[in-house]
Amino acid sequence: MKKLFTLLTLALVSIGSAWGDDEIFSYTIPSTATDASTEGWMDNAASGTISGTCSFYYKDGKGYFADFLGEKGYCLNGNVASVKVTLTGTNTFQTNDKVIVSFAANGTSDRGFKVRTEYGSNTNELVSSKHKNVIEEETVSLTASFNGLSTIYIERNGGGMYIYGVSIVRPSADKASPEITTDLSTAPLDVDVNIGTTLSIVAEHVTGYQWYRNSTKSTTGAEAIEGANTPSYTYTAPAEDAENTVYFYCVVTNENATSAKTATSTIAQVNVGKLPTLSPVSQKIFNPSGWDNKEYTVSTIKDNLEICNGTVDDSNQSFDGFSVTKRIKLNKDEEGKSKYVKFKVDKPCVITVYGMTGSNGNERTLAMKIGGSDVKTMSSSTYDMAKMTYVYSETSEAEVILHTTEGSGTFNVYGITVSNKNIEIGATGWATYVADADVVVSGIEDFEAYVVTGASGTAITKSEALEIIKEGEPILVKGTPNTTFYLPLAGTVKAQDGNLLKKGASGVKADDNAGFNYVLVANGTKAEFQRIVGSGAIDVPESKAYLALTSDPGASGARSLDLEGNVTGIKNIKVGTEDNIYYDLQGRRVLYPTKGLYIVNGKKVIVK
Repeated sequence: MKKLFTLLTLALVSIGSAWGDDEIFSYTIPSTATDASTEGWMDNAASGTISGTCSFYYKDGKGYFADFLGEKGYCLNGNVASVKVTLTGTNTFQTNDKVIVSFAANGTSDRGFKVRTEYGSNTNELVSSKHKNVIEEETVSLTASFNGLSTIYIERNGGGMYIYGVSIVRPSADKASPEITTDLSTAPLDVDVNIGTTLSIVAEHVTGYQWYRNSTKSTTGAEAIEGANTPSYTYTAPAEDAENTVYFYCVVTNENATSAKTATSTIAQVNVGKLPTLSPVSQKIFNPSGWDNKEYTVSTIKDNLEICNGTVDDSNQSFDGFSVTKRIKLNKDEEGKSKYVKFKVDKPCVITVYGMTGSNGNERTLAMKIGGSDVKTMSSSTYDMAKMTYVYSETSEAEVILHTTEGSGTFNVYGITVSNKNIEIGATGWATYVADADVVVSGIEDFEAYVVTGASGTAITKSEALEIIKEGEPILVKGTPNTTFYLPLAGTVKAQDGNLLKKGASGVKADDNAGFNYVLVANGTKAEFQRIVGSGAIDVPESKAYLALTSDPGASGARSLDLEGNVTGIKNIKVGTEDNIYYDLQGRRVLYPTKGLYIVNGKKVIVK
């Protein structure tokens, strides 16, 4: 048994080392061993260069020697018995040491062993795999928590077990001089402030690494970087390094080398760009899909959006015409570690944020902070997309900060839009509109948008209220009178089917489109579509719309069309005469009168 055990041990520890024989000492149970009552057995079989002792140890119980499968073993039969391994002289256990135990079950059930730093304690425990009713060898490697100790304890893991031998193996020292096999590039590296870049080397025969930084391309005057003691170093350019050049290199060491103990890498040059700033935006779509998957542990500006201590990862969602593939994860703020998304605005606009909780069972809240105070929040307790809109009405520049509220967990931000697209609705509460971008028209308080799909008798037929509209699409809108409404930006949108509204143009005539064209006008405090008649033409602004019918909706003649389905009288817009034409007090014709005093058919008319 002793010979077999020694051969197996040497085979295990020789793998991965080519610098001489590993140090080892090994103990086996004497074949003449008898029941013991004191410490001191197994100290006559040491081998290798590490010196130590191996003895049984017990406190309230007692181990004993017995034969099993023709071999003599020491039985651990209770929680109090163990084998104590002690290194003597100047030796202490090291991180890379291995403990090899030959053992078998005391019975037919699975067994194993534990290595502990304290007798009878769970402190720094290593557990082997288990075996059943056969003599086996098992190896565990000592972790850093065993480093510097002189004594360890081997105990049973499960029921009773026999121990036949114990070995401590220490890989031999690599005595060659350190060598850098993959060095740093000599090409200058350009980085932006707050963006991290990783410098790496590959080296052999190394016991330690140390990275240095300098303001010149030299090792003279360089400063060691605290904590930079691995083969790679990630440099995140701070604000104070903006528009400067910094240099880095690494020194590798092999303290066991018999000749040169250090080697120095080439010097890497890093050019740091200008300090990034946030420029205010009035129309912008912020889409996390354009960011890299990583944790942004410091504030990072990209595409005029700043993330601080947020994580970007994959997640597919669709909303308001957008299809995104990533999200920004913001956890709740921690003391001394802010987590936020930030951008700037400088004129009236609407800010829209899309997001959801990171948990299906817990309500989470995201807040929007402007001017040091939270102006709006949105909460989510399911995986349904939530939406928050806020109209910023000031003309001064302001920072907008999105952050989780006190006590809230992870909140995922999927998209942010800033839009200055707006429409003014006059005293009648109705208007036509042609957007110069894809916009959202749903979810806005006291505001609805439609397309006109037909007309019959004296009234139009409208669609259901729309959600989003396509750039260039003419629509009819209804809202609180004398109010400016801001419309959020949308993603890719299809045009509405069956829309009879046309984008405004110069020279719209009565006989265009088979001669049934209508424009939206104010009739007192009421808005209605009035038919164009006569031989002249009307200029309709491109931001407005007119209604083009291919047949007469009424019984005969020109009619005005009501917007709410109510019956109205017969009215015309006569081109080439002065009837029903609005003029301001300076004599200029007004096609879309708003609140004020006008001249109509030679009389003063007040539009309220």
